[in-house]
Amino acid sequence: MNVFFRACLLCALFLPALLFGQTGTGESMYKASCAQCHDAGVGRAPQRDALRLMSPERVLAAMETGPMVTMGMRWPAEGRRAIAEFVTGKTFGSALNTEPSPHAMCSPGAKSDFNPAAGPAWTGWGVNTSNTRFQAAAMAGLTAAQVPRLKLKWSFGFPGELNANAHPTYA
Repeated sequence: MNVFFRACLLCALFLPALLFGQTGTGESMYKASCAQCHDAGVGRAPQRDALRLMSPERVLAAMETGPMVTMGMRWPAEGRRAIAEFVTGKTFGSALNTEPSPHAMCSPGAKSDFNPAAGPAWTGWGVNTSNTRFQAAAMAGLTAAQVPRLKLKWSFGFPGELNANAHPTYA
């Protein structure tokens, strides 16, 4: 029993380092983590032919934020990208970049113009605890006659995505 316990302890300590410490080829990682379902036609797992029709960005999204997120966590970012390129037979349009866009960062010392105590505010699903999405004219700060003159000031998108799982917010 003591030998068994020591063997289990050694495996628990060193096996993750062996698995996660180095990234193999896309093919070797696919065979280790994905092939048992995607090559065998298990449940809703797309077959390899279907994966070849997808973009590597779409496969990567499934591994990082979609239905394969628990499987994708086994590999570092470079490994997930290698798997996506292997199964699709295509390369990514851009190299891996983990630096946030400068536009996503606040300027040092910049003050936010959002002040919930200052009046009209809409930062989520609704303006009240019932999420009715009704905003009184006084709170909106504009009249019905002004609505047709409104112009789009900003928008955002999710390139390559098929759906969004949350309502966007501004704060």
